[in-house]
Amino acid sequence: MAQGDWWDSTGEVTVLSDREALLRKDQATGQAMLIVLSGSRLGQRAVLDRDDFVIGRSAGAGLQLEGDAVSRVHARIQRKDGGYVLSDAGSTNGSFVNYARTTERELRDGDEIQIGHNLLKFLAGDNIETACHEEYRRLLRRDALTGALNRVTFDEELAISLRGLVADSKRELCLLLIDLDYFKRINDTHGHTAGDIVLRAVSGKLDAMTAAPHAFARVGGEEFGVLFQGSLPEALRHASALRAAIEGLLVECEGKQLSVTMSCGVATAEATSTSQELFERADRLLYVAKEAGRNCVRPDPS
Repeated sequence: MAQGDWWDSTGEVTVLSDREALLRKDQATGQAMLIVLSGSRLGQRAVLDRDDFVIGRSAGAGLQLEGDAVSRVHARIQRKDGGYVLSDAGSTNGSFVNYARTTERELRDGDEIQIGHNLLKFLAGDNIETACHEEYRRLLRRDALTGALNRVTFDEELAISLRGLVADSKRELCLLLIDLDYFKRINDTHGHTAGDIVLRAVSGKLDAMTAAPHAFARVGGEEFGVLFQGSLPEALRHASALRAAIEGLLVECEGKQLSVTMSCGVATAEATSTSQELFERADRLLYVAKEAGRNCVRPDPS
């Protein structure tokens, strides 16, 4: 299957049926577009081809989204003075642009819009079709919410690294499995948008501290992985530094400062290890860290 056609092959994804006609229309009029980056309609794109474009659960919406957090008429995007303005339509759960709640805001190329649990990207400009395909390519490798590597890409990197252990007996490799402590409390108390803001902030901090040749990914809802190219003592020091950084992180959200801690399991790979075995061992160590009171790191026993 060609890489550019992946979004046509899954029932989770809905796309417009005539991409060639869409391309000609975009080039002729310079219309803007929305791409669904997460949610049940992952990969769908919708051209803003009317002056009053409705987003919501209603069957008559220009972009119909699903979920209890989406109102029937949730938000509108209207053309004004040559641009596009998003306004909340009195929705129950609010509309967010770049993770800030808004009642009305002019959209800029690349803005991210959150409607319920759905994340959308607004694209506008002369090369809209090129930008659209760039987004699709990015979704193949990266998590839409955090920008970290996704689980599929991380599994590929892990498989390559494990093969490298077989080829070079001097190489060392560790898997750090990280889970945010009591994260459900943030969603329950402050809402899922606040939870998303915290996830982005935590991911950004962990990613910034994990430079190449190591690999960092979001491997689950509030779970992250680090593929550490080095010894267990080195990996343990890195995990401890990550834990301290997250403990000290304060995340601004609608006038509140939110915080979270992390637990981590650190497993060492052997030349005979499989990806599944390594993940299972790291997961067991993560569970030990949770049982020990959370906000701590537990490595393989020496």
